[in-house]
Amino acid sequence: MGCFSTAYAQSDSLHADALASNAVYAELGGPALYYSFNYDRMVIQSVGFRMGFGLVKGSDQHWSVMLPIFINLLPGANSWSSSNFEFDAGVVYHSSGVSIWYETANSSGLFYSLGLGYRYESADEGILFRITVTPLFFSDQIFPYGGVSFGWAF
Repeated sequence: MGCFSTAYAQSDSLHADALASNAVYAELGGPALYYSFNYDRMVIQSVGFRMGFGLVKGSDQHWSVMLPIFINLLPGANSWSSSNFEFDAGVVYHSSGVSIWYETANSSGLFYSLGLGYRYESADEGILFRITVTPLFFSDQIFPYGGVSFGWAF
């Protein structure tokens, strides 16, 4: 004779969520060139998006607004690790001409960037740290670049 039953257990609160759903952080370098302030939102456990804001002195000596918009992929995001590889891809809108090294975009427009890096984010809430390699794609030039980010996940 046998007995069948179903048991439900509570999840371990330390491992309930792989990553916090939201984050705000400052990035030095990165696709907005020199610095940016960013908001990051995880849509599902391993996919999210980010939007940012930065200012740089433009090629026409006016300030250029930099607006990075990216999709993030964290393929290793799970409930047992706060450390993950991060891949991202997106566009950066600039409101006027910008110069980086010897490449100049003379008017407003878009350039593209990809990112590959490391992300540490506390489970639930806490600190966020990112370090990425972010090549920039201006017209027919590709520039090796990178960034470091510090912030808060919630």
